[in-house]
Amino acid sequence: MRSLILFPVLATPETASMAWSAKPAAVRLGTAADIEPCLELWAETVRARDGAEVDPSQLHIQLERARLKFLGAVNAFLVTEDELGLTGFALAVPHEPADDGTHLALIGTRPRAQGRGVGRALLQELTRFRRESGDRALDLRVLTGNSGARRLYQKLGWLEVGKPEPHEVTGKLFQRYELRF
Repeated sequence: MRSLILFPVLATPETASMAWSAKPAAVRLGTAADIEPCLELWAETVRARDGAEVDPSQLHIQLERARLKFLGAVNAFLVTEDELGLTGFALAVPHEPADDGTHLALIGTRPRAQGRGVGRALLQELTRFRRESGDRALDLRVLTGNSGARRLYQKLGWLEVGKPEPHEVTGKLFQRYELRF
């Protein structure tokens, strides 16, 4: 059985400034100081995506679940910024049970930054990093109604796997996608 290579989720201040050129967004390692802003960005993203359908109690549960993901075992934590601050993040965690891949647990783009290549830059850098770390696959779940995200995943080579399933908290349908290297 292959041992799992864990990415140091919390970069030091010295390594956090390490940025990769991923036009138009520069991607860097996430730090402990980025967790709360990422959770705020996640809430903003969910509100923009779901609009009037957002149930405050469900959003609270989703944010607590997201917080636990940041505090657990992490394979990669990447963020993007512009002159106004945080524009996006991606958080990848080990598969349970461990296998040859990583699960993209959360990816969010601030609504004002959507359509500017932030999601693409995060996905491309995550793919590069996890491939170099020895993974052979990535997977994720996306709302079936999130057509923009689904188009992006498909353009980048991700494939639908299985049938849509309901989310554990909201009951909304999610589609699983996989990218094999």
